[in-house]
Amino acid sequence: MTADPLSQALDPWGFESPFGASASGERTTAAGQPAVVGAPWGEAPWVEAPWAEAAWTEAPWTGEAESAGGVAFPSGAVLARASGATGRDEEHWDPNGAGLPLLDTRPALRTTRLSPNFTVGELASSGGRASDVARISPELVRVLQAIRDRAGKAVRITSGYRSWARNKALYQGYGKKPTLSRHCSGQAADITVPGLSGAQIAKLAIDAAGPELAIGIGTTFAHVDVRGAWALWSYGGVAASTVRAVRAYRDARRRGAPPAPVPPGPVPPGPVPPPVPRVPGQTAGGRLEVARVPLLAAHRGAGPDLVLRWNGMQNPEAIDVVVHLHGYSPPAASMRLPRDKEPISGLDFSDPAGREPGGRTRPTLALLPGGSRRRARSGPTGSRSRR
Repeated sequence: MTADPLSQALDPWGFESPFGASASGERTTAAGQPAVVGAPWGEAPWVEAPWAEAAWTEAPWTGEAESAGGVAFPSGAVLARASGATGRDEEHWDPNGAGLPLLDTRPALRTTRLSPNFTVGELASSGGRASDVARISPELVRVLQAIRDRAGKAVRITSGYRSWARNKALYQGYGKKPTLSRHCSGQAADITVPGLSGAQIAKLAIDAAGPELAIGIGTTFAHVDVRGAWALWSYGGVAASTVRAVRAYRDARRRGAPPAPVPPGPVPPGPVPPPVPRVPGQTAGGRLEVARVPLLAAHRGAGPDLVLRWNGMQNPEAIDVVVHLHGYSPPAASMRLPRDKEPISGLDFSDPAGREPGGRTRPTLALLPGGSRRRARSGPTGSRSRR
């Protein structure tokens, strides 16, 4: 089995696009041609040699992953090995030959913590669907926890392990060939952080977990995987300049530049204002003319600019607001709302069909604003319209 040292870039739907890797490490398309920025499948990752200098002080997790009959994780939890169809093109085939075993991730185990902030259920799920057996890399868990610790806020996994069968079904639904996804190998996770863009998450991941991550940048999320080699790419909607900026950031960190401050999250909402006390008592129906309203100052014609009417109400819990927008009227600039429009506007709350002699009884405020009271030209031919 030939392992692909560079997994593929995701397509606009969040799944990897068919980029392979040549023997030289140059990014290529499925047809063996060099991948180009702006190609229909997105941007190919940049591949660089591992850093020679020790630029990171945080060493990778060195806990004993293999335990008697299972795999140990940073929390100390051990997941038992499980069986499954792992042959070529079978349900749980590992297309990258990463060598991680299938683990027992049935429902009873999904609340088990693999690190302080991540559970079995989160790592064994993709698109909200959990698998009863899954591959989960202890190194991926360590990386995700490091990102969470640096972020200082929740990190949500939107896609963890994805079986080969599910990967194929999803791509077949798009009429596309399935790709050799690192999610199938248990080495990848798509993550979001509240208030952060995909590029900000990518930089945060570099600061938190080191330079050898493979990172895909989305608009609001990032794909991180622990294939063991640096790679960088983008998904649909992310500008090439954004990818270049993340690459430049990694290069600067390699040269010893300090990490960027963690971007703040969204501003929490302020305190909820206390409810406005309801004043007991009864309000009689009434009417008010407003001679001039600044919002309507550009409208020509005789005043008033606004007429309001309301019906009688007592201790209303809610008030309906009705606005009557009138059309053009032949009196034009000489039109007056009380004389020409109010009688036909419904502001008297009467039932036009005469079925309810008392008229509208729900607490209601009606507004009749003045229009421009003139004809308006529109269209390239100078035809006249009415408003």
